[in-house]
Amino acid sequence: MTALDLTDARRARFDELVRQCVSCGLCLPACPTFDLLAEESDGPRGRIHIMQRLVAGELSSEDARGPLDRCLGCRACETACPSGVQYGELLEIARDGGAQTPSFQVRSLLALVRRPRLLALALRAGRPLARFVPGAAGRTGRSLDGHEPVDWERRRAGPTAVVLRGCVMREAFAGVQQAAVDALAAAGYDVVAGPEQGCCGALHLHNGELTTGEAMRDELLAGVPAGAILVSTAAGCGAALRAHDERVLDLSEALLRAPSPPAGSGGGPVAVFDACHLLHAQGVREAPRELLRGAGYEPVELAGSGRCCGAAGVYSFTQPELSQQLAQSRVEAIRASGAQTVSCGNPGCALQLRGALREAGLDVRVAHPAELVAEATVQVG
Repeated sequence: MTALDLTDARRARFDELVRQCVSCGLCLPACPTFDLLAEESDGPRGRIHIMQRLVAGELSSEDARGPLDRCLGCRACETACPSGVQYGELLEIARDGGAQTPSFQVRSLLALVRRPRLLALALRAGRPLARFVPGAAGRTGRSLDGHEPVDWERRRAGPTAVVLRGCVMREAFAGVQQAAVDALAAAGYDVVAGPEQGCCGALHLHNGELTTGEAMRDELLAGVPAGAILVSTAAGCGAALRAHDERVLDLSEALLRAPSPPAGSGGGPVAVFDACHLLHAQGVREAPRELLRGAGYEPVELAGSGRCCGAAGVYSFTQPELSQQLAQSRVEAIRASGAQTVSCGNPGCALQLRGALREAGLDVRVAHPAELVAEATVQVG
C-alpha cells in the first residue's frame, strides 16, 4: 500500500486542519461534483474522510486518486461550512503527498508557466492553429485575446499600485492588463511597473507541488515595492497570494478604495459571474457589483450564483466531461439572464465561458471588469 509522502510539518498541519471538520454535511449541497454525481466520495465530507484514511495509512493513494482528482478545488464548501474548515489547504497537502494522478499534460503546463517568455511564444504560435485542435485545448486557444504590448506604468501623484502581470494574463489577456493599468491611473493611483514578475505559483500549489509553488509565491511577493499594493486581475492568482500578504487586492477592491473611484455611463445590463477563487477563497462578492454600478452598468445576477464553471485551473483538461457539464450549467444561467455581456474576473473562467457560449451558439461577450470600467470612464494618458 502506498501511503501519502508528507513531511512532519505538513502532517501536523493536516491534523490541525482536519480536526475542524465535524462531518455535519452542510457542505454537500454547495459541492458541484456531489450535485452531479450524488456520491459521498465526490463531496467534501467524503473526500476529507478519504484524506484522513490516506494519512493514517489505511488507504492507498492509488485508491483515493479518483475522488480527489474529480475535486474542482473550487472551495465552495468553505463558504458553506459553519466550522470554517479550510478544505482547499487540506486538498493541497494531500495532493502534495501523492494523492493525485500524474498527468504529462499538467506537468508540461506547470513547467511552461515558470517561463513566461516561452509561454508567450507558445501561445502566439498556438493561436492560428487552435481551430484545428479538438477538445479543451482547441476551445481554449480559440478563446484567447490577441497579442498586444502592455505599458505597465502610468505615473502620477497618488498611492502606489503594481499590477500583477501574471504568466497567462500578460499574453492571453494583454488588453485586460492594459485596461487595469489605465483604470487604476484614472482612479488616482501612481501605477508603477515594479520588477519583472514570474508566475505566482498558484497552479503548482493546487496541483501537488507545494514546495515549488511556495517558493514562486514568496519570490514574487518579495519583489513588490515597499508601500505599494499588488493588484490582481486573476482570481486564482489573487487567492494564492493574498493569504500571505495583505497588500494584495483584487482589482475591484483596489478601484473602490482609490482616491477617485470610477464613475461612468457604461449603461446596460451585465451578468456577474463570480469566479470561485474570488468569491469562496477571497470572500469578495460585493466589490465587482459595486464597481460595475459605479461605472454605469446594471449588474444582473445569474441563477446558481457562485457555482463553478468547470475551468478550475487544469480541470477542463483532466476531467473534460465533468468540466463541460458544469460549463453548460453556467451557459444556461447566462441564457436565462438575457444579458449580452458577462463580467468575469478570472482568465480560466473567461476562457471556459467563451468556449461554452460559442459552442452553444450564443453571441454573448465575456469581459473582464477592467475592460468594462475602462470603456465607461475617462482614461489617463
